[in-house]
Amino acid sequence: MEWPGTGMKIGSMSLVLGCSPAAQNPVEFEVRLDQSEVISTVVELTWELDDAADSVWVEVTDDSDNLTSYSTRQNDNGTWSASIVGLKPGRLFSIEVLAENEDDCWKSVPLTVETETPPYWLPELSLEVHDTERAAGGFLITSLLAEPSTPVMIDEDGEYVWWYTPYDDVEKVIRVRMSQDEQHILYLEPQLSTPLVNGRDLVRLSLDGRRKEKVWSGVGLHHDFVEHPDGTIGSIGYDSRDYNGSTVLGDRIIELHPDGTEVEVWSAWDSLDPATAAEMSHTLGWTHANAIDYDPEEEVYWLSMHNFSAIWKISRQGEVLWKLGGDDSDFADETIGEDLFLEQHQFDLSGDTITVFDNGDSNRGASRIVEYNLSESSGSVERTWSYQPDPALFCYVLGDVDRMENDHYRITWSTAGRIEEIDTSQEVVWRVDADLGGAFGYTTWRESLSR
Repeated sequence: MEWPGTGMKIGSMSLVLGCSPAAQNPVEFEVRLDQSEVISTVVELTWELDDAADSVWVEVTDDSDNLTSYSTRQNDNGTWSASIVGLKPGRLFSIEVLAENEDDCWKSVPLTVETETPPYWLPELSLEVHDTERAAGGFLITSLLAEPSTPVMIDEDGEYVWWYTPYDDVEKVIRVRMSQDEQHILYLEPQLSTPLVNGRDLVRLSLDGRRKEKVWSGVGLHHDFVEHPDGTIGSIGYDSRDYNGSTVLGDRIIELHPDGTEVEVWSAWDSLDPATAAEMSHTLGWTHANAIDYDPEEEVYWLSMHNFSAIWKISRQGEVLWKLGGDDSDFADETIGEDLFLEQHQFDLSGDTITVFDNGDSNRGASRIVEYNLSESSGSVERTWSYQPDPALFCYVLGDVDRMENDHYRITWSTAGRIEEIDTSQEVVWRVDADLGGAFGYTTWRESLSR
């Protein structure tokens, strides 16, 4: 963890602030600064150095004298650059680039940058708990489901450090992810005027907000997607078919490969019979898949199907490898004595352990986090723990959980407008609430944003 720095570990980075004693007379040089007019918390720096440097880094000081060090990168043409993403809002910053080798030191002419305050339409955030010694810190990439709905990033102090100004005719933005190249934001943009069966548009937006392109549309994308290491996108998509004279929305897993090829991996219509469904929704989808994950080592998808209260493991060849939960589960444990989870959404898999955001139904009226150990060989499942805040929260839709690098859990109580981090003893070490009815979409965590 880089505290308090937020720079990616790219290029060389000095662990010393300021030039070393060996170089007392730094040579000044010019740095070109490009602050985004769309997202003012994003700044790009470029410069040239006449001589080779052993260490090159950027120092940023805000108007409260808080100093942060950022890493840099040398480009193929010999120039240097640094991308700073996620500066705090409404602050004045002083920026300097420093470089040194064994004999010499260089220091840029000081630059200043002022960031905008968050717009009025973003719900205020209240940082309720912050155990700085134990919380993971870093940044949350999520969306606000308030009006208007938009992608945002939130830092460890519970402040918006990135937001994209919304546009007309857009419904709720549910899933936002950082791209594999770490230069873009990917998200599903739902147009109100688009028929449900056509789904949402997958949009790629540069981090400075200047370049936005529609990557994939018209194939029924909805709820969630993942990006493979090679840039392939795997997504949930609607599969609309005629059933007994009515149009019924099933679900499928589809891929968009980097060369533009679309491939259907699996369809619910090939694995299930609508006639066996006790209740079938024609409008929101018969199976209503709502979350997806991918393991590049096993080359398998995991798919959450809300209407079956089940999570399935599916190979890229379309084979259903196992089902967890629901009436047809491949895992059983008579000691649990109840459903493993009900109407669940996001989940996290780590080895043989699965952690699930268990929404529950309106009769239970409370959502929770449950974790299980699975044995694929024996088909057994064992609950290891569950967590429910006090007072209870009920998320009738959405909800997200994942295990962080410090073995804590980040939980997004989406419609309740809360994101929190709990430790292994279920103590809250970080929590932020959105005021005035604000709600969050699915969330991902990043140690840093800058590259």
